[in-house]
Amino acid sequence: MNLITPIKPLFPLGRIVQTQGVLALGLSAQTYDSLFARHVLGYWREMSADDQTANEKSVLDGDRIISRYTIPGTTTRVWIVTEADRSLTTLLLPHEY
Repeated sequence: MNLITPIKPLFPLGRIVQTQGVLALGLSAQTYDSLFARHVLGYWREMSADDQTANEKSVLDGDRIISRYTIPGTTTRVWIVTEADRSLTTLLLPHEY
């Protein structure tokens, strides 16, 4: 028997939106899924130790959570921001922040 342990998101994403800049990248559904999964599961290894710690604190305290990722196979970086009230998560390019 193969048992799979379910993975629980650390916080709700709320409504998910993207900016025009991200839309223009033409990302695949698999890329979107991967980015949001890493964000909501706390995979923040592309960020500084201080930023990772700040996100961990934000999960507990209900503050804004910001992740940064590089699109696989490119040098393009994107940010994901979940608002403090967890009503909205935005995928954007750094210069759009």
